[in-house]
Amino acid sequence: MFLLDDIIRYSLLCLAVGLGACQTQIPSPSFTVELYLSGSSDIHRYHNSVVFLSDDLVLVVVNSQTMSRSETSRNLDSPNSKVLLVDIKEKKVVRSADLPIEKAEHSVIAISGQRFVLRNESGVFVCSVNMTCQKIEAASRVGYLLSSPMGKTFLSGGFTGADRILFDSDSMSPIDRFPPHDPLVVPGDEFFLIRYLKTPKLYLKHAGSPPQETSIGDYGGIGIPYTRFLSPDLVAASESVNSLATARTDGRLIYRIPVRPWYEGSSIVTSAEGVRFGIYESFYSRLNSFVHFYDIDEGRAKDVERIRVFETKTGKLLFELTRDPRPYSNNLAEPALSRNGKHLAVIYRTKLEIYDIP
Repeated sequence: MFLLDDIIRYSLLCLAVGLGACQTQIPSPSFTVELYLSGSSDIHRYHNSVVFLSDDLVLVVVNSQTMSRSETSRNLDSPNSKVLLVDIKEKKVVRSADLPIEKAEHSVIAISGQRFVLRNESGVFVCSVNMTCQKIEAASRVGYLLSSPMGKTFLSGGFTGADRILFDSDSMSPIDRFPPHDPLVVPGDEFFLIRYLKTPKLYLKHAGSPPQETSIGDYGGIGIPYTRFLSPDLVAASESVNSLATARTDGRLIYRIPVRPWYEGSSIVTSAEGVRFGIYESFYSRLNSFVHFYDIDEGRAKDVERIRVFETKTGKLLFELTRDPRPYSNNLAEPALSRNGKHLAVIYRTKLEIYDIP
């Protein structure tokens, strides 16, 4: 349940954002899990993450760093991350472990078979729900991780000269390999997309076949792609900084959704069955921007976090949650949709929240 100060914050936020998108009723989670012990003010929390391994199993990675640690340290695995497996049917944590995971974005992804992939200083590992992990020898730890909606394929690499390698999740063998800086690669369950720096066009590609140009324009993402597959034949791409276009892989436009610019911290959240998807946005309210006009580099924490869930086929809005994530750090965690799209997992302040999507 929401406390009184949450309701007051929410009401002020609706006035400050000026989007006309605030709900008349604040959504309430079906249940919550406390992720941090009380009195833990001596830690700095950042780059937490949450993914669904099945419709009922949620994997949560909780990261922390003592304030006394040197900011110049390059060992981003230390201390180990707390990894929790939450069963949303039983509404409790059913397993936990301490694992070395790099404290950075895109360090943990879900793949098929109720498994997850993580990266750390030692390499890239595939792990089971039992928290046992095995190293993927062909993968480079330098770079991000990105998976297809159903988790049949995933991408590793892309930073500091490391090739981007697309893997088959069943065999853990490489499907294709790309240079580290060009093109961007978007994993799919049946085929994948690539975008070269010289053109905003997306190209459809099958393993071992030459890329085929599509009529879909993509203007989002530098280094890490913004575009995602919503289903095997439907793509969501940044048509412009304020418009997300959903189109068939043959280029036929289905609908558009107004969005915040991708470079502000927006992202697309997919579900395995492809019937629903989400858009996650974090930004400054109009009032906050006006009051802090002097903050040119925008180093302060964002005061608006918005999550919307849509029906993939029609673009109908099914769920919306807008609120102030402060006082916690600006490294906010992207939410996750269950494989059937009926549940939403959100890390908010010190808690994991589960919402049921009608």
